This record gives sequence, structure tokens and C-alpha cells, in this order.
Amino acid sequence: MTNFSLYRSNDQASISYFWARVLDTPLWAIFNMLPFILLKDFKASVFQLAVFIAIKPIVSLFSSYWSSMVHGRPKLLKTNIILAKCLGSTLFFLVPFFQSSWLLVIASAIYMCLAVGALPAWMEILKRNLTDVDCKKTFAYGSSIGYLGGGILPLALGWILDGSPQAWKWIFPLSALISLSSLPLIIKIKVVSTGESRERTRKSFLSYLLGPWKKSFEILSKKRDFLLFQIGFMVMGTGLMLMQPALPIFFVDGLGMSYVELALALSVCKGISYALSSPLWAARMQKMDIFKFSASVTALACLFPVFLILAKWNFLFVFAAYVGYGAMQAGSELSWNLSGPIFSKKADSSPYTAVNVVTVGIRGLFAPALGSFFCQAFGSESVLCLGGGFFLAATALLLHFSKNYEETGELAA
Repeated sequence: MTNFSLYRSNDQASISYFWARVLDTPLWAIFNMLPFILLKDFKASVFQLAVFIAIKPIVSLFSSYWSSMVHGRPKLLKTNIILAKCLGSTLFFLVPFFQSSWLLVIASAIYMCLAVGALPAWMEILKRNLTDVDCKKTFAYGSSIGYLGGGILPLALGWILDGSPQAWKWIFPLSALISLSSLPLIIKIKVVSTGESRERTRKSFLSYLLGPWKKSFEILSKKRDFLLFQIGFMVMGTGLMLMQPALPIFFVDGLGMSYVELALALSVCKGISYALSSPLWAARMQKMDIFKFSASVTALACLFPVFLILAKWNFLFVFAAYVGYGAMQAGSELSWNLSGPIFSKKADSSPYTAVNVVTVGIRGLFAPALGSFFCQAFGSESVLCLGGGFFLAATALLLHFSKNYEETGELAA
């Protein structure tokens, strides 16, 4: 009876995560189009685009407070995810009644903040309920199916938006409703208990405010291997964020792309590539340490700005660039999301995953703003080249760290 109950619990966790990713796809698909909606329909300035692009990583700083509520409290893992989905979707139902670009930006920021904040809870549930191999497979297949849908939907959305620019008013609330339909599956999850739990103590506001930062510093101080992983990923992530303000300008002003062309490149090529490569990355991750694995991801990222610049002479290079980008993103998300369970080993993984969330917010404070400044000063192509330089540096760093990585999974001091 016990084994059967555990099997059902494991199966439900895997199924719930899979369908939650699939049903979140419409919202993330329209999020990918939002910078171009703001630029084409709302005539947003470079500064406004930089603000929107910066919001996604910056909200990660606030996400860390949401995720900190589950540290050492397995009973709150499922509740954390359910509340995040409910609260994060609320403002999208107001979009048809208030035609405001700032409402879209704020609603997106809240949703992204809570979605990222719930990631540590998801990773800890998968770690508790599944074997290491099954955890990686579940994440890889859930992500790949989500991105495959995310590749098909934006093409339809681009066609709709080209023909009816006001269609976004009903697309957002409908997408939010679809996202919420995964709640019954999440409610059925039975989180496997390891007998480890932390008693809830009353904290001062200052202690609560500084808690995630102190915990992150404590982990990075004690786990040198995790610190070096964060350094390598910070360099790569900074390169990606520097490029973001330049991309809409390069595509719209430099290449004159339509919504359908943008959707075909950004979502179809990227989404299909992500879906096809994600299982391959999961298999590759079993054969090498996380540093060498991440270095292969950043090496692939180096091709992205090269292909984009070549698109000025042959437009097909845009699609080649996003085929490579989709494969790179599949490996990057696998490394980023599973680094917590990998480095934490038998300990609670949620604080480790929360460190990833915090570092995203830190680079979001400066990288998009710098990218916007460099774009205005030197042009979008120069910023693309700068991002490629960061990818090369990240690859070199991660390969260097990999050489000192011992078989025990620790780095020598």
C-alpha cells in the first residue's frame, strides 16, 4: 500500500508540473511579443523598452521573498505555487477595460515575479517526489512541450495582431484563464516528506527584508563550487540582458520585420529548437559535470549575435540565429533550474534555487540599462557584438572551473 501510494504521488507531481508548463504557454507566448507590441502599437521609446525589459529580471529580487517562505517548510510548497498562480493572473482580467500600456507592464511584472518565486517550490517538490534522473527528464520534457506550444502560438498571435492590432485586449485575459486551469492538478499533488521541517518563528520586518540576502550570502560563502557556477552564469546572463534592448530596434528599424516574421523567428524557430534539443541536453547532463555542461551552452550562445548581424545580407540568418538560441535556452534553463538540486545534494534545494533568482535580479538592475545606453550611443549592432563577447568570456570561465571540479562534486580550495 505504501509503495503504491508513493508511486501515485510521484506520478502526480510529474503530471502536474508537465501540464502546468503546457497551460502557462499562452501567457509566455504573448509575453515574448509584448516588447514589439509596445514598440509597434504604442510607439514606446528606447527608455520605455529598457524599463520593460529590466522588469523581468528585477522582479526576481522580490521573487526571492516569495520563495523564502517555503525554506524548510515542505507543507507550504504546494500552497506557495497555488497562491502564486492565482495572485499573478488577477490583473490580466482588467486589460479589456483599461487601455494602458503600463497596466500590461505591471500585470506582467507581478505574474513574472510570482512565477519565478514559485520555481524553488516546484524544484523542491520534484526533488522530493522523483529520482534524480526522473527529475531532469520531467523538467526537460515539460519545458520542451511548453516551448513547442510557445513556438506555434505566437505565429497565430502574430497573424492576429497584424490583422487586428487591438486583439491583445482579449488575448491576455483568455491566456490567464488557461493558465489557471492547471490548479486542480496542482492541488492533487502529495509532497513526499523527508521528516525535515522548520518551526515557524516570528521575525521582525528587517529580518524578513534581509533574510533572503543573508541566506544567499551564507550559501555562497560555504559552497565555493556553487559560487563559481554563479560567477560563470552571471557573465553569460549579463551578456543576454545587455542585448535585449537592442533586439527590438534591430528587428523593427534595421530589418523591418512584421509581427508574423517576428513570431516565426522568435517563437516558431526558437520553440521547436528548444523542444527538440531539451531531451538531448537532459541526456548530455548525465554524462558531464555542470560546469562543462554550462560551458557548452554558452559556446552555442556565441553564434547568436553572429547570425543576427549576417541577417543584414541574408534574412534567413535570423531564423538560423533563433534555432541556435532555442537550443541554447533549453540547455541554459536546465542548468539554471537544476543547479539548486545538484549543488544542495541531500539538503533543501529551495534556498539554492532562490540564489539563482536573486542573481537574476541583481544583473537586471544594471545590464538592460547599460544595454539601452550603449544602443543609443553606439547602435544596436555594437551591443550585439558586446553580448557575444560576454558569452565567450563565460565559456572560458566555466571551462576553467570545470578543470578543477573533482569527482566528488566539490571544487578544490
